[in-house]
Amino acid sequence: MKTIILSVILLAASLFLFAAPSDTVYKYTLNDDGTQRAYDEAIAAACVQGIVNRDKPVLWVTARNNNNSDLWQDIMTQKGHWLYGKKWVDVKPADGKNDDLTGLVLWAGRKLKGAVIWDPEVPATVNVATTIAGVEDLVVLSPEFAEKYLPRWKLEVKHDLRGMFDGSETGSAKNDAYRWAIREYLDKGRCSRDFIFLNTDSWGQREAGTMA
Repeated sequence: MKTIILSVILLAASLFLFAAPSDTVYKYTLNDDGTQRAYDEAIAAACVQGIVNRDKPVLWVTARNNNNSDLWQDIMTQKGHWLYGKKWVDVKPADGKNDDLTGLVLWAGRKLKGAVIWDPEVPATVNVATTIAGVEDLVVLSPEFAEKYLPRWKLEVKHDLRGMFDGSETGSAKNDAYRWAIREYLDKGRCSRDFIFLNTDSWGQREAGTMA
């Protein structure tokens, strides 16, 4: 019965997203409390944001303790700018039982095709994971988040990067990870070689609970 109810919720959330009015922007607020969990949440939410925003601006992600996104929201909602005249709606779990991130994933629904788990032992794998996620419409999860959320979200793990890179190819696990990503995604034309976003890998940042 629980499985049936969850499936109905997922379907309803998915249909809600696909039918989202063109004049509405949905806003998700990161916890941003300086913990490893805050970093993991930001990575996962950024994946959802990128996937659902491909066709039009639908999801805006902000943070409780960082006003940079609020500054940009003020600018972008001015007359003549991209988000002028849009209606803003907070993304929150509808049932009051789930946390905000679960509410976001349920809201995204069928737009998400699965998950990729990165390896905290090789910080560079978070960038490899986000590359995979962008190509395959996946959400990036730390091992801790995968254990906590996947039974609830019912997303299939498409890639698990833990233990894949040990330095046996180049002498550096970091270099091994990036070379693999180049071979599997850039060289095969699965993503652009001209437009590349490189976030600093998770070394130090996750411990500090920040992506900046």
